[in-house]
Amino acid sequence: MATSLEQKIIAKAVDFFMKYGVKSVSMDDISSALGISKKTLYNSVDSKQELLRAALMHHLDEQKSFINRARAETNDAVEEMVTNSKFIISILRKHKPSLIYEVQKYYPDIWNLIQEFNNGFIHEFAFENVLRGQNEGHYRLDMDARIIARLYVARISVLIDNELFPIEEFPRAELYEQFITHHMLGMMNPTGIQRFKKIED
Repeated sequence: MATSLEQKIIAKAVDFFMKYGVKSVSMDDISSALGISKKTLYNSVDSKQELLRAALMHHLDEQKSFINRARAETNDAVEEMVTNSKFIISILRKHKPSLIYEVQKYYPDIWNLIQEFNNGFIHEFAFENVLRGQNEGHYRLDMDARIIARLYVARISVLIDNELFPIEEFPRAELYEQFITHHMLGMMNPTGIQRFKKIED
């Protein structure tokens, strides 16, 4: 369990990395913002890389908690997917566009944690959502949930491909919004589409 100071350090790191990216943030920036000495900061974390890793794990845990809560509290699979999509879009609108690229390029070990999260937890979420939607009568029955879940995860990787979708030309929030609309319209039957329109209205 992290101490109170460690929790504050991680929270501030998440905030700064999201706003300014990784390269632009120094350990001096973090310690100054918290009103602590650099020595005190290094007593809690050994390096910027370790801090980035802790910040990322905290961020992924928050995503996991939100998705699990949405699964339990939403009325159906369509509402679940819309709720989670709005959450992801809000995150993408907050963070510096170059953040993902910087982690990919300069911190491959940490980037692997994101890939593991997507291939594990996010894949499971997408798979369960398809089954739920089919059981509730909102999604087409001629789909294989295993294939759709893998396509969902694969498309996320495509969306963050800076060569295919340059950040300057394709803001990530708008890109994800287009993707999720396309994803859902491909899954839903007429009943599901009616439900989707009702939620969106």
